[in-house]
Amino acid sequence: MVPVLIYFLSKKTFEGCLIALVVFLIASLTDMLDGWSARKLKQESEFGAFIDPLADKCLVISAIIAIIVLDPQFEIFDIWMIFIIVGRDVLLTYMRMLAIKKGEQLRTSRLGKVKTAFQMISIVIIIMIYVAKTGNLFVLHETLQYWIMLSVTIFTAISGLRYVVANWQLFVPPDMAKKMRLKEWGKEFLFTGFFSGYFPVAPGTAGTVMGVLLYVIEYSVFGRNLHWGVNLAVVALLFYPSVRICGWGEVFFNEKDPGPVVWDEIIGYFVTMLFLPFNWKIAIAGFFVFRIMDIWKPFPAYQLQNFKGGLGILIDDVIAGIYSCVFLHAALYLIKRAGVTVL
Repeated sequence: MVPVLIYFLSKKTFEGCLIALVVFLIASLTDMLDGWSARKLKQESEFGAFIDPLADKCLVISAIIAIIVLDPQFEIFDIWMIFIIVGRDVLLTYMRMLAIKKGEQLRTSRLGKVKTAFQMISIVIIIMIYVAKTGNLFVLHETLQYWIMLSVTIFTAISGLRYVVANWQLFVPPDMAKKMRLKEWGKEFLFTGFFSGYFPVAPGTAGTVMGVLLYVIEYSVFGRNLHWGVNLAVVALLFYPSVRICGWGEVFFNEKDPGPVVWDEIIGYFVTMLFLPFNWKIAIAGFFVFRIMDIWKPFPAYQLQNFKGGLGILIDDVIAGIYSCVFLHAALYLIKRAGVTVL
């Protein structure tokens, strides 16, 4: 299936893209049915459990490489996406082999399955875009497939990081693993906002400062053209993990919404800066507006913070961030209407 898919994609014609779409859909559906029937009939084996994900990876990675190499919207330096996606799956295959060698079970998560589904759906959408463009069916933004692939890359990296954190003990000797508490340390590192939450005065403000620093680093790495898309991807892809991270903090400190848990402030600040142009004046204004909204907690932030667990910790900051974002966009609009330059 893979050579056939790549061949028809490389033709860059309406018929070729349409056939490639059908081929990929058939390959994906038959693979899904194969796994479902094996579980239903209880015909699973160690070899099947190892080789089936490997076959999925070959199909998905081949399609992704073909898209990045053949699509003119992707430049030569965008090959970093291939390295991240392929590197994640190579690392995971190595970890499976380590687990088998040590007689242990690789700890999986639902996020891995969601990642595979997200990759396959994204590939289908991108090939459908090719069908629409080559067949002149309707006009789409030229860089749409680039942003889809960027989202796939970020989500794949997060999924890989999740596996590494969950299975870190595979990389160290058994006696050392017993002595290490890397997982707990890593959780604390995250929910305290890289330990900024331990600042003795106003930890929420310290966490927001950390959010500003991360926002500036994001812009410095990705630049003006990618900045908005990456910021949106961070908020969208990290919302559910952030609920878990804040929940870890609540369990760790054994109290409701403990002060040192400031990961929610970091996410709230990123929500505040959604779709805003970057400069230091706006970044600092976002800091102050978000802190005011976070303390004020306008409706329904105050009411929703009573939710149990990590969601109750996070949701009021996200809503404060939405209020802040709307306020800043409105302020920028009025300032521009008044003829004042802020950029």
